[in-house]
Amino acid sequence: MAGISRTERIWTDYIDKRGVKRFVMTSSQDRKTYFLYGLSNGSFIKLGKDKSPTKLEERFQVDEKLRNPND
Repeated sequence: MAGISRTERIWTDYIDKRGVKRFVMTSSQDRKTYFLYGLSNGSFIKLGKDKSPTKLEERFQVDEKLRNPND
């Protein structure tokens, strides 16, 4: 997938209510660090990293952006 390191394991694709993949959650192979990517100009850019995928979702307001994709 464009913009995501091949050394990371993809766990979750986040699809907005229009059916567009907006975010991807990955981790290091040992699952000690999680990474959140966001769609930008057709490829995914790394938004942040944390030991907790839930903290990343909260920090970047993933649920809200999936419910309101025009914001």
